[in-house]
Amino acid sequence: MARRSTSRKTGRDRSSRWLGLAGWMPGLLKGRTGTIITCLIMVGLIAGLAVGVPMLRSQSVIIIDPENLRIDLEDKPAWLRGSDLESVHSAVRRAVSTDLYEGNLVRIDPMDQQQLSRIATEVIHTGWFTSIDQVTRTSNDAISIKASFVRPVALVQWKDQAHLIDDEGRLLPRLYQIGQTPPLPLIIGVTLNPPLVMGQVWPGADIGAGLALAELIGMQPWKSQVDGIDVGQFNRHERLMIRTGNGCLINWGRPPGREGAAEVPSSQKIRYLSFQDSRYGAIDNGCIDQLDISIDYVGTR
Repeated sequence: MARRSTSRKTGRDRSSRWLGLAGWMPGLLKGRTGTIITCLIMVGLIAGLAVGVPMLRSQSVIIIDPENLRIDLEDKPAWLRGSDLESVHSAVRRAVSTDLYEGNLVRIDPMDQQQLSRIATEVIHTGWFTSIDQVTRTSNDAISIKASFVRPVALVQWKDQAHLIDDEGRLLPRLYQIGQTPPLPLIIGVTLNPPLVMGQVWPGADIGAGLALAELIGMQPWKSQVDGIDVGQFNRHERLMIRTGNGCLINWGRPPGREGAAEVPSSQKIRYLSFQDSRYGAIDNGCIDQLDISIDYVGTR
């Protein structure tokens, strides 16, 4: 009896195994079929991209004369115009002209990030920007540039020419003959040569001192009466002088914010010159020699 019972149990176990395997096989086949289908879809997508992207790219590429390229500088300052603005446009055209197509025509590829990078590099080297934030194509024939511009605030006389500098003392790509300068403060008497590369800071502590006074004077309504800010005595005596159109030499003293113990603050000096201008029509009140405004008692000679 015991053997018969064991035999029946073994038979039932075998039947259960076969039934379980039979129930599991469709799932196995189904899983393998799903994997195969997924692989086929992936292969199809990859093949589609391999064929479709080049076709899409070839359709988006345009052929254009660089002279017809429209260039937009976001928030362009009013002073950037004429030949200075043209230098920026030329830099953009020069960057895209490396992709020559035929004759003077070039390829503009919306998907070519290297071309946009070349534009940014060429533009920053013009010297009119502190940084290039973004270069984008707004249409097939238009380039938009978002950048931070320099801020021209003064001129520096070197020999018989005047060099434009920004508020950080960086040399800008604009040179003037003395007597033909724009209405900006002129720093004279510097001791060190200008930098060899545009965008570099003009060396020397006298430049920084003169620039501080130039920015302060540049905000005054009587700034046109100032012919120059003389820094020739700065390295030895830390003294700045203002030359007026009447030939007067005004002793300003130390740079703004760095006054000595016996020296009046810059705000008081500005108030005195403004008073002279409003009452007598000239900040030097007709002085033809020297005027000392660095101390509390103003003296002339």
